[in-house]
Order: sequence, then structure tokens, then C-alpha cells
Amino acid sequence: MKFLLFLERFFPDKIGYFSQKQLTKSVGRQLLFLFLIALSFVFIFGCIFYLTDVKFEQGNVFWFALLSLLGPDSLYTIQNESTFIKTLSLLLTFIGIVIFNGIIIAIVVSTIHSYFDEIKRGTGKVHENDAIAILGWNALVPSILSELNLYCKTEEKRLIVIVLSEEPIDDAIQLTKINRNLEILFRTGASYKSSDLRRLNLENAKAILVFYNSNEKQEVNYLTEDSYVIKTFISLHSLLLENQKTSIPILLNFNEIENSEYLEYIPDKNVVFFNKNYYNAKFISLLLLNPHYYSIFHELLSYEGNEIYFHRSTKYLGKTFETAMLSYPLAIPIGVRRNHTVILAPTSDFVLGEMDDLILIAESEKDIIWKEKEANIQNISLDFISKTKEKEQGESIAIIGMNSRLLYVIEEFEKIEKQISIYANKSDIKWAKKISPTNSQTKKNEIMIHACEFSSEKEIIEKIPLEKFDKILVLSSEEISSSVNDSQEDTDTLFKILKLIHLKKKNPDKYKYQILCEIQNPENEEIVKKIPESNFNYVLGNLIVAKILSMELINPGILQIYEQLLQKGGIDLDIKPLSSFTNQALEFQTILENLYKQKNWILIGYIDSNSQLILLNPKKDKIIKPEDKLIYLEESEYKIRKVKA
Repeated sequence: MKFLLFLERFFPDKIGYFSQKQLTKSVGRQLLFLFLIALSFVFIFGCIFYLTDVKFEQGNVFWFALLSLLGPDSLYTIQNESTFIKTLSLLLTFIGIVIFNGIIIAIVVSTIHSYFDEIKRGTGKVHENDAIAILGWNALVPSILSELNLYCKTEEKRLIVIVLSEEPIDDAIQLTKINRNLEILFRTGASYKSSDLRRLNLENAKAILVFYNSNEKQEVNYLTEDSYVIKTFISLHSLLLENQKTSIPILLNFNEIENSEYLEYIPDKNVVFFNKNYYNAKFISLLLLNPHYYSIFHELLSYEGNEIYFHRSTKYLGKTFETAMLSYPLAIPIGVRRNHTVILAPTSDFVLGEMDDLILIAESEKDIIWKEKEANIQNISLDFISKTKEKEQGESIAIIGMNSRLLYVIEEFEKIEKQISIYANKSDIKWAKKISPTNSQTKKNEIMIHACEFSSEKEIIEKIPLEKFDKILVLSSEEISSSVNDSQEDTDTLFKILKLIHLKKKNPDKYKYQILCEIQNPENEEIVKKIPESNFNYVLGNLIVAKILSMELINPGILQIYEQLLQKGGIDLDIKPLSSFTNQALEFQTILENLYKQKNWILIGYIDSNSQLILLNPKKDKIIKPEDKLIYLEESEYKIRKVKA
């Protein structure tokens, strides 16, 4: 009796456990298991029919059992059999209905549901080649997707972008609808886990961009964020090395660029370390010098209008750069990329090699057409009329607020004689510790830091001598909790701007300052640019970086160009009226050829004196008036510090 009780307890449990184990492995196992059960029923009932001597005209009893399992039609073939046989056949049919119409349908529905759930959660594999991968969600990603979508639209090309985040993106469907020219694949997973990376087919990617995944709720410091990026790169580098695909460009965003030195032991020329604050700050500094830079870079960094391209051709092999300057009727060569190094405005005798990429400004790739032209320069003296280069006038600048970008802004103003005063509230004043070492080394200008809460116009007047400043820069605060989004951050900036504008309106004779502000959320652009104040300009912080990164993802190496153009050092972008050189109107081509021959400067466009429109890469026969302003590249008198961007 004990033995029978043991068998009664043991075998059902054992059979149940084994069955459950097989059913949870895969859909194939589930279907195979049901097939074996069906065969078992066919065999058992077939034996019973055989023992009861069932007469079935269309085959043997096992065939009769199979037909009974598949449907009730077999009942019509055994009219002369007993009620017992008919009952058995009906029971077998009922079992078949449960198996085929119940369990199998449930398995299929469950499989389809799991498939759609996998799509929703983004846990599926990727089989696409030449895709751009963005690992980690960041506030820049929507703007990057928008720029890549614009590229696909204007250049009539197809791009696939993979976005990996640790949690499903709430706006994924909306982002897909907005960027219709772009194919976006959203996936979830940790970018530092090899198992999640393998699902993305990264060994066949076009380029990879790595962010810290900022979609998480908790607030972390910069060291933790950069540690996340380092872990991701180590896993990513190992995966690509394993597949012998180390030539894929990789961009790593570091909030503290000094932390990137922990990866310098990995000798990989295709890896670029960057800091988004760097480009924001350099661009802000340029706009403080001249607001026209906004429109210039807006066009260069957008796929609408003219932008920068890399071009390789056998036609210019062995030719000098001067010959190339004259041989592109619809484009303007500005430099050469050789051995991963960018050389802007090379000398006229620079010989182009087989592996050199020509760097050009053009409206589209279709306009980059070589049409060699013999040098037939109309020699015009374009020396400065004053015989000396004009020096930038000293200005007094006030900076409202402090953040991580301020350090790079001050770095630019150390190169020129600018008086800077900083006014910040108590929460932002902590950045003074980072600024003070830089301030102690500078000799050209003195930086003063003052406390001001900006709670009222009265406080602003008492704390800030507004009448002394030519320009005022309003920076976004970074001392806002993680629950506050970019829109609310811009609201704080907007109130400061409106107070400054209101004070100026009340005292127009006393206050002459121009206002420049930093906007974090591109959605606020429409609101900010409608502010009725002629002396007000703004810069979209995240958007300028997104534009640069999207271009780097499409044309790796372009970051080196903007590292020079966005700051003083290397090759500078400058603006001067034609009247500084000559008082006669000239063709654009004539000015282009003479500026390059005489000064090694490259003319890329001009500002129309009547409309104030900025025209880059105009038609070469366009007549430029003396009052029009030339936009050109020239060698800088400043040295670029050897630091990573």
C-alpha cells in the first residue's frame, strides 16, 4: 500500500514537472508535445477499437481513431456500431477539439501576443546593415533624429537609426511619425551589456554614438555618468574586436572630458571623445563677438542650404590645392583631410594625394563637380586700406548665471581683451570653484563674480551696473531638480530676459546693452524668437550640438573642422566689409582668387548690405559691393590648446 501511495504521489508530480519543463522551452516544444499526446490518444483509442472489433470501411482502426480526433465526421461511418463505440468516438472527437481548437490556438495567439509585446518592449534583434546606432537616451537624441531626417529628405537618401535605451521611450511613436524620412528602430537594454549589444548587429553599423542613459529617474553625478560611458565602450570595443570590425566610427560623450583619459590606452583612431558643453560654449562665445555667426553656422550645420562635404576623386590627384580652388564652379574647397587629420586653408602649392579627401562647401553632393579651369586671375590688390589689421574693440560683457559651459566661454575670452563680470544666484555660485583656477592664470582680462538672485528689477539695478555693459549673456541654470524639464528651465531664463528687456525699455538712453541667451529646449524657439526686441539674440544649446553630432555620424571627421571654426585658433571664421580692402565692386570669383593668392584666405560667402542676408557659396559671377561684408577663413593668431572636445 505504501508503494502504491508512493507511485500515486511521485509519478503525477514527476510527469507534471516534466511536461511543464518542456512546454516552457519554446513554441516548437509545445507543438511537439501536443503532437505526441495526440498520437498517444490515437494509439490508445485505436487499441480499444481493435479489441472491440470496430468495422471501419475506409481503413484500419488507428485511421478511424485519427479521423475521430480531427473531427466528428467519422461518426457517420459507424452507424451500425454500439452506443459504447459511438461514445468513445465522440469522446475522442471532444479531446481533438480541446487540443486543436483550444490549446493550439492558444499557443498561436500567445506567440503572436509575445511577438507584439517584444516589439513594444524593443527586445527584438536587429538585422540591418549600415545603420547609425545611438546607445543611451539623452535629451539631444530627438534633435539628432530631426537633423538626420532632414538629411534624408534633402539628399534623397535612406538612413536607418537604432536607438537603445534602458526603458521604452514614451515618445517613440511620435518620433517615428515626425521623422518619416528616417527609419528608426527603438530597442531596450543596457548598452554596457554584451548580450544587449549583440542583438543590435553593431559589427555592421555605419557609426555609433554613446550617451549616458539619462532616461532614468534617479539623479547621478558626472562621474557616474562617465563611468557608464566607459563601461559601454569597453563592452562595445570587445564586441567589435571579436568580429574584427574596429574601423567603425564611435563617438563617446563625456560630461567631464578629463575622464576620457582612462580609455587612452586603447589605440583606436576611429574613437572620438566629445563634450557637448564644449561646442555650446564656443558657439556662444562667437555670437557674443558677432551675431551674424548664428546664421552662418545655422546654414553650415543644417542640410538645408550649403554645408560641408568630404569628397575624394582621382581627377585632382597630383594637382595643387590652388588648382582645386578654381575647378569647382558650384562649390568652394576649404581644406584637405589627410591621414585622419584636417588641414584647413592649405597653401597654394599643397599637392593633393591619392588618399586625400577634399573638404568643400556645397549645396549638395550633386554640385561637387570637377571642371578644371586655367588660372586667369584678374589681379586686384586686397591689402587692408588702413595697412594694419583691425583689432577687435574691447567690450564689457556681463554673464548672468553659471553652468558647466561657462568655463569654455571664459577660455575663449582669455584670448582677447574682454572685461567679464559674472552674476549668479547662490545655487549657481558653486561653479566659481572651477572658474577661479582659469581666472588666476589670465592676464588679459579680469573676471569678477557677484551674487544676485534676480528676484526683482530693483535687485538687478542695485547689484548689476547695467549701464557699463555692451553685451549681456544669460546662461541656463543647471541647479534644477531632475523632475524639472528643459521647458521649465527655459522659463527661468525667459523671465531673466524679459526683466532685462523691460529695464532697457524704461531707460533706453542709459542702457545700451545687447542680450544673448541660451535656450535648452528647441520647442521653445518659436516663443523666444517672437520677443519684440531688436538687440536680442538667442542660441539653442542642445540644437547646435545635435547638428554637429548628426553631421559627424554621417561624415566622420567633420568634428575636427568645427573644433577650429567654433573657436579662435587654427583657422578662424572672420567677417570684414569689402571696403576694408578696396572701394570698387568686384565679382565673387575675383575676390575669391585674389584673397587666396595674396593672403591664403578662403572666401566662403558674404553678407548683403541691403537685406542683411547671409549668402554662402553664391554664384561665382555675383557682384559684391564695397559695403557688403565678406565671410572668409584665415589662419588664426591664437593657438588651440591640445584638449579634447
